[in-house]
Amino acid sequence: CRPVTVILLSVVLGLLYSGTLTKVGLLPWLAKIDTRTQGLIPGFVSDIESTFHFDHVPQGALDGKVALVTGANSGLGYWTAYHLARKGATVVMACRNPQTCEAAASWVRGNATLDGANGQIFTRTVDMGSLASVAAF
Repeated sequence: CRPVTVILLSVVLGLLYSGTLTKVGLLPWLAKIDTRTQGLIPGFVSDIESTFHFDHVPQGALDGKVALVTGANSGLGYWTAYHLARKGATVVMACRNPQTCEAAASWVRGNATLDGANGQIFTRTVDMGSLASVAAF
């Protein structure tokens, strides 16, 4: 049963990333009939724009909320922390390296408050690849 599952999963992922499902029109069709897929489909279909943007979240909508963002010193985690802080959330930026985490947090603090947000930024050190580090977190 396992080899068949692996083969089927490989075929599905291959079809998704090859663009075949887009060329035959399946993914654009799916994105139009089911709004729940609109956040996922643009990752595979370049001509469909995502309907979500952080600017759609009202200012202050996240006041009093706490968000833990892992990998927050770069990439998706960095920008997620920034946008959550912009909307008023208290953000805990969790990173492996405390120096790069503090540098990223300093930038987020300085720029997120330009929008009048009152969210706080905290940094914590954690290595998500180490269970001991996660347990100590």
